[in-house]
Amino acid sequence: MLNLSRNSGTYDGAAFFQDDSGIAEKKIPLNRLVSWENQPFQPYTDEALESLAASIEENGLLSPIIVTPAGEKYRIIAGHNRVRACERLGWTEINAVIKETDEDHAQLMMLDTNLCQRHSLSVVELIKAYKMQYDVLGRIVGKKNGYGVKKIMAEQYGLSRKTIERYIRCARLEECLLEQLNDGRFNIMTAVYLADLSAGNQSVLADWLKDNPKATMNEKAAQRLISRNGFGFDEDEISGIISGKVPKSKPQLVEETENTSSESESSEKSVVPAEPPTSNSDVPKHEVEYDDLPDVSVSFDRETIRRTIGKVDDSTVQEYLNFCLQQEDLFIKFLDIYKQS
Repeated sequence: MLNLSRNSGTYDGAAFFQDDSGIAEKKIPLNRLVSWENQPFQPYTDEALESLAASIEENGLLSPIIVTPAGEKYRIIAGHNRVRACERLGWTEINAVIKETDEDHAQLMMLDTNLCQRHSLSVVELIKAYKMQYDVLGRIVGKKNGYGVKKIMAEQYGLSRKTIERYIRCARLEECLLEQLNDGRFNIMTAVYLADLSAGNQSVLADWLKDNPKATMNEKAAQRLISRNGFGFDEDEISGIISGKVPKSKPQLVEETENTSSESESSEKSVVPAEPPTSNSDVPKHEVEYDDLPDVSVSFDRETIRRTIGKVDDSTVQEYLNFCLQQEDLFIKFLDIYKQS
């Protein structure tokens, strides 16, 4: 059973402990606690921490922290801010529930307690938390049915599956654009489109946004950027792309012409039509080393795809593209075209 809280934002700690084996509660010295590294949640501000410390001093610690054994110490699953507040008060020990569990379930507890208890999480905290939870649930229940994992998460937090998908998709944003999202330079829907940009183009866009603090970035502007993603662009081009002055272009799969005699000639490309093989026997056999694939970004025009496969939503388009990439003959063509990349 997945020990997620079945509620829409109100944490029910008992949900974690339906199987109470391996659970104990006792006072633990603060110097034996270690924080959870690389968690997506930011610590309280000094003002919020001071308020929490004052509340604990007046009312006591109303709920114990949750920890899991880590050698001779204890790793904090839930309660990082309470620990900091108690340290500020000069306490030397704290009440803690000790839960013995594996890494994935401990991580699931850490994420769920914060997602349910903290109501002022930033959009970037939510993006990172939902993506981390999606990965953990994928390891626990299997990723053969990604739709099922997202559905589980949506039901747990009273959200739509589409909302969960948007947060998870935005985890593809580079940190530089996540900062811009957190600062309110664009909204979550725009971020969904920008997540399709290559890492290099995201970095250029982030620099441009910093240099143009009054510029507006919306969904239409993001779509125009995506239409030229396969080409790459610099800061000088972004203003024109966003304003619509630079025409949309569709990236073409190209191959260098043979017998080039100069650097300028070698930069010229000729379009190679992708003719499907007549049979599986015509397909050359390659050993595909996925880690060695070139870092190539190709953008697709959604309207072209819709005209090909009918009127569908973006999630179906994504499934269609994923399906194409899993076909051996198409993938081998891809490798052949980009073997010089």
